[in-house]
Amino acid sequence: MLSSTLKELECEGVIRRRALMDGKVKRSEYTLTEKGKDLYPVFYALMKWGWKHSQIKGTEK
Repeated sequence: MLSSTLKELECEGVIRRRALMDGKVKRSEYTLTEKGKDLYPVFYALMKWGWKHSQIKGTEK
């Protein structure tokens, strides 16, 4: 499920995938594109909502 979500985000231009070799192990590194960075206000709003509605003491900001 994670890999299909990452592929979808890559196809939509939200993230960029970079294939790397770590010794004999293949791995991928993902970064936000400019389009993805435009989502920062959305991420921040969701984070604030989580703090406001958190049931865990001490997590409110």
